[in-house]
Amino acid sequence: MQPLRFQIDQALGPRRKARRRSATDAALVCAVWLISSLCFVACNQDDIRFDPRGFRSPRDLAFACIDSDARRGVPLAQCLNRPLDSPLRVTAVLTEADRGELATADLSNNNDLRLLDTEVAVPGFTFQPVAELPSGVAVLDGEAQSLIVASAAERVLEVYPLLNARPDFGPVNLTPQRVPIDGAPRSVARIAGEDALMLVLPDLAIFSVFSFDSGANEVSRLSLGGAVTEALPPAAATSLSPYVRSCTPLAQPAQLPAGVGAPPFRPPSGPLVATPGSLVFDPDGRRAFVTDERLPVIYEIAFDAAYQSTLRVIQVGVPQRALAVTPTLPVSLEEGAPSQVLYAIDNTDGSVFAVEVHPEHPDRDALLPVSALPQRAYRMDLGAAAESLAVVSPSAQGERCDDPSSTLGVAAQGAQLRGIFLAVGLLDARIQLIDIVDRDALCRGTQVCGGNPQSGIEVAYAMQRHRPRLAQNVTQLPTLSRQPSFAAEGGRTRIAFDGVTDLPAAPRLESLAACPSGQSIVYPPLGVNEPPLICALADVWEDQAQNWTIRFEGSLPGTEDRLGRLRTSSEGWQVESAEGRFCERGVLGAAQAAALSGRFASSSGDYGGDLVALRASEAQVRSLEPSDPCRTLLEGDDGTPRVFLFPARDTFSDRVTIDATSRLGVPAETLAFCAGETLRFEVRADAAFMVAGSVGGAPSVLRALSSGRCEVDSNLAFSADNPMTWIRSRAFAGETFANQQVAFRISADRNTGEPTAIPGRVVVLEFSVDNRSRPLEVDLVLQRQSRQSRGSLPAILRYNAGDRRLYVVDTIARRMWQVTLQPLRVTGRVE
Repeated sequence: MQPLRFQIDQALGPRRKARRRSATDAALVCAVWLISSLCFVACNQDDIRFDPRGFRSPRDLAFACIDSDARRGVPLAQCLNRPLDSPLRVTAVLTEADRGELATADLSNNNDLRLLDTEVAVPGFTFQPVAELPSGVAVLDGEAQSLIVASAAERVLEVYPLLNARPDFGPVNLTPQRVPIDGAPRSVARIAGEDALMLVLPDLAIFSVFSFDSGANEVSRLSLGGAVTEALPPAAATSLSPYVRSCTPLAQPAQLPAGVGAPPFRPPSGPLVATPGSLVFDPDGRRAFVTDERLPVIYEIAFDAAYQSTLRVIQVGVPQRALAVTPTLPVSLEEGAPSQVLYAIDNTDGSVFAVEVHPEHPDRDALLPVSALPQRAYRMDLGAAAESLAVVSPSAQGERCDDPSSTLGVAAQGAQLRGIFLAVGLLDARIQLIDIVDRDALCRGTQVCGGNPQSGIEVAYAMQRHRPRLAQNVTQLPTLSRQPSFAAEGGRTRIAFDGVTDLPAAPRLESLAACPSGQSIVYPPLGVNEPPLICALADVWEDQAQNWTIRFEGSLPGTEDRLGRLRTSSEGWQVESAEGRFCERGVLGAAQAAALSGRFASSSGDYGGDLVALRASEAQVRSLEPSDPCRTLLEGDDGTPRVFLFPARDTFSDRVTIDATSRLGVPAETLAFCAGETLRFEVRADAAFMVAGSVGGAPSVLRALSSGRCEVDSNLAFSADNPMTWIRSRAFAGETFANQQVAFRISADRNTGEPTAIPGRVVVLEFSVDNRSRPLEVDLVLQRQSRQSRGSLPAILRYNAGDRRLYVVDTIARRMWQVTLQPLRVTGRVE
């Protein structure tokens, strides 16, 4: 009798043969398919899209210094200035949220930054699996020798041996210690020099401390939810920082007055629900600062050796989404008390502001003016919304340069960063550097002022705290890129250095006795012995390169050819428009103009307000019979629709109340009867010039009340002695016009200089201000080499003290950039 196994084999034999035949057939089919596929690929190589496994959704970044010989971590600072044959390895650890993984990169070789593969046998890069939705990572290089990963989804801390950051050293430990927590962590950071971790749990409004040298136990927690019980006013403004280094032989810019402008934006009142977010540590002491993404406060938490905490609330007027804090600034460069500055991103508009936080400073908790323009007095002018922040401090404690002829003095250039600076990642893929303390200041500042002996061009050095670092020395202040011109009655003429034109119908420019404070002469050009005709802002950080158009009875920008309804209400005849935004565009009715007495004074008295120009559409006019009286009313002599001008009485965000009778004597009800409710409209300055810049538009002093009515913003207090408060966009013949950007004086009569009636409405003055100083920055768009790149976003900035470099996590290009700071340049990338 055959064994049972044989009998079973025999019984299954035909079936197995059939399987083998089917498998053979399948293999043949697969081979044919593979060959055809390869042929197809060979013929369609342009259609191949290979998406390498790189950074996709990074959430946090930490650094470690690991001794490859001793197989243990060492303090990160030991990796600084290590020799080429050193066993110390600088390593980056990055959380990948969407895949629940931990990516690591070797940063030791500056010319060969590379990702580390956890499984070399698997094609492509393999990252280390961790808990679901890892939101934070921290490195403990003391006694604990741990790598900590926080999971927002599983509400757990995973504790790995620190050597897991270097999978190339040996097997990866995939069985971490798991420490459960009762909240979803958002921000995780190590307490400097200690094996302790601090977490922010937004869902519980809790700030928590874990100590890993005592078994990863939670040693303290502090609730932030009850810290704010009522609406808080913004902090008061303090004076400008005295840290200024400049030398401008061409013309010394006046120091602009401090504290000018509106207070920070206050969110609408409502339930005070704390939503803590980002966490940053004081590098000098046992303090932490936490943002609130909904409330206008920043939390300052101080803790003792036992991690017992106390809470302070800093009132900043706006919610925030990122923080960065400086160490205590050197007193030798700060005239007065010790200073420490906290920077934050405004969660409402992406701007950056600064707060004094040093405990011994008399202006502690005060917002610092960092911009001269009234609307942005507490905001840095960066040109785009900010996404990320980091304080960088290369050679912050190094030798101070005080001899321009020394080695340091020769190297002291705009791109050479030695000191303390703020790096800001912007939504337009730029990383901009902000001056805080420059160790080369005395070699670039007041002790050095001269020119290039070969070119004969004088140079100017300028730096100021909280201002963007300039990429080069300034060779001249703002100038006009082309000679100014007047256009009138279909002709155009340039304006001579004495202000006179050769066009009989054009007015002239009158000379100014002097430029307003903070402005310099831009026309006539430097070297022409004539008084100023046009002045522009001399601040090298705030001047705007833009075109200026000054049109007599010109239209307000944004109101040209809009569609509105003409209808009656309890307030009279009104022009309503969903796209009007009249307060925002500065439309002045008689009621608003009266509140501006002193700002818009003219030779004929206070400005009476704007005009609303109404007309029917061409289709409406053509639809009427030639003999129809309405067509006679609506159609002009040239066959185009006639324009009817109604003085504006009162303005609201979506409507303008007008006087019932137009300048042509046609009542509003007659116009509505003939043209219907729907009309085209625009808003014009009445018997005045409309002044608008291509960048700033027409500045407005109006805001909308809760009722929608426009009113003059009381926060923009006008001072006749301070041109920076002259926020206006109307100019009058025979009177000096000055706002925060430009100044000039138009006279109607080219011969006598006396103001008379402007002939016709088409009178336009045009000029362009140029020579804006270029800020020092890194543009990630210029660094990309792949044509298939989707763009760039510097979502995470981290300064690595181990190699004195800035690392930028680009969440769109899915790579990490290495930025060297001495001098500033991109030196590597990991992807």
